[in-house]
Amino acid sequence: MKPWRRRYPDIAVTEHLELGFAAEMLVSLAVGAQLLVVGRSRRTGSRYVGHVVHSTLDFANAPIAVVPTK
Repeated sequence: MKPWRRRYPDIAVTEHLELGFAAEMLVSLAVGAQLLVVGRSRRTGSRYVGHVVHSTLDFANAPIAVVPTK
């Protein structure tokens, strides 16, 4: 995270850590969010997303960006 913060110092980023079920936490944190960014595994040629991303897409009340990870 630090290299990105140095490269783009004008971008505000909020880091947040909570214990619990990932999908439930993401849905609750999405309330009031301007954008929720979630990562997904990259599988060549697949549009599959895991259950956490799927649940977040179904139940979160915020715009969501699903970003493939390396």
